[in-house]
Amino acid sequence: MANELEITDEFILKDTIRKARIIIAEERQADIDKEVRDKAKARLKLLYEEYSNGNKFDEFEKEFRNGVDKIKTVSSHIDNSVNTQNDNDNSKFVYPIKGTWAERIIAVFKYKNRVLKITDVVEIIKPHEPEYNNKQLVNLISNTVNMALVKKGFLKIYDPPFKTKGFYYGSPLWWDENGELKKEHINEIKLKNVW
Repeated sequence: MANELEITDEFILKDTIRKARIIIAEERQADIDKEVRDKAKARLKLLYEEYSNGNKFDEFEKEFRNGVDKIKTVSSHIDNSVNTQNDNDNSKFVYPIKGTWAERIIAVFKYKNRVLKITDVVEIIKPHEPEYNNKQLVNLISNTVNMALVKKGFLKIYDPPFKTKGFYYGSPLWWDENGELKKEHINEIKLKNVW
């Protein structure tokens, strides 16, 4: 087929360099975000020491809540995986065409708000990426999910209680404190995927 993009050594090398740049940028951002959190924690500690000695607990509580709000703001900025949208209308899905592959994939998980397989992600991204064939999309998305998003903790693997073809992935925030996936994020697993 003339329209198919050939996967050459040069293409693989360029894609690998692009992925490495993405990972380096994500690591830099994670370091910056960690530094912001550490500064907020240090400020809270200083505030506690300052106000607890003078028994100004009302003032301390106010400053403490402000600090906690700042930490929550940073945490929500760091976690790109949170989304409360449960709408399945693809017309409301905003695809970040100029974003990295990681950003594109995270956008799909945010939009669907449930665990997905690589093939589910491909189905959603395919209309937005006409220059790639199905096999190329599966390879790109699978590599990005496994090599960047799962390893960096942006996605987590879901292992259903029965055998299925392939893995499901989701935001780490979708699991409760006992390590169980919350019901609102469980995919409607199709019988065709069951072995």
